Amino acid sequence: VDVATQTIWALEIVEVLNKTGMAYVPGPQPMSLLRFGLPPGATELQVDTGLLGADLIQVDRGFAITASVPPGEHEVMYAYLFPYAGDHLELSRTFPYGANGLRVLASSEIGRLVSADLEGPDTVDIGGRSLQLLVGTDLSREARITFSLVELPNASMRQQLWARGRDIPFEFAAIIGLAALMMGIITFSLWKRRGPGVSSQDT
Repeated sequence: VDVATQTIWALEIVEVLNKTGMAYVPGPQPMSLLRFGLPPGATELQVDTGLLGADLIQVDRGFAITASVPPGEHEVMYAYLFPYAGDHLELSRTFPYGANGLRVLASSEIGRLVSADLEGPDTVDIGGRSLQLLVGTDLSREARITFSLVELPNASMRQQLWARGRDIPFEFAAIIGLAALMMGIITFSLWKRRGPGVSSQDT
């Protein structure tokens, strides 16, 4: 989580299993493609997969891969940023193909994981880090699950101003800085001309 910008970085790893002896060849319609959902406002999407000829297209609420899926197991890994507001965030996922298993992991540093649709949370150690874990098994086709992150950290006013300042393009930042410098010079010049310690009664 980036508290200053109120954004969360997420990584999803999906194992696609084709148990048939034939490749799945997607049709021309978006509903026939291998589709993946994203939270509202997601940006900076990065996708990595071993599927050959995997081009990405944007679809409603996420993205799709145009590649065929040959028999066997295949991994699709994607990362992204998404915003949050306040100290509570609810996320949902729909599984059009179903799922043998689902694991949701989150660091306890960013908030608490809760869900009425999944088991847990439990605490697990991965790579020396303590993480919260929610688990779902044997999800049916079109199953929909919801989970929440609560007690999320909120940015202070100083952090918000700093984050907004980082988003200002360099050209605008230079102009603003120059304007501030000029205002400082003009103020100092007027003060020197009037002279220190001179009041309206003295004149």
